[in-house]
Amino acid sequence: NATNPGQNDDAWAWESREFLRKLLTGKSILFTVTHKVPASGREYGHVLIGNTDPEKAENVSVKLVAEGLARVRDNCTIPAFNEAQEAAKAAGKGVHSADGQTHVRNVIWEVENTRQLVD
Repeated sequence: NATNPGQNDDAWAWESREFLRKLLTGKSILFTVTHKVPASGREYGHVLIGNTDPEKAENVSVKLVAEGLARVRDNCTIPAFNEAQEAAKAAGKGVHSADGQTHVRNVIWEVENTRQLVD
């Protein structure tokens, strides 16, 4: 609207959301808390899919990184994430592709007849 023009998504954000939607909708998942920040009480963890045994299930975040739909922080020390990112870079997937930073979905959120949209 006129007071809040909004902003564009980050590169590959739409594809990332669609990948997660297709991967997870209607499926059973596991969520494991890996650590908690004492000062804030905030908990961090992993979403796992594919098996009820956490040791055999796949980490959804690693799958996102492997598809080039997410990046790993520079200070990441978890080998699975770093290996997935290197594989995505080598394959030129997603954010690591030639148009990785320019691949932005531009959505115009103006609707002239909102009642028609709702109906």
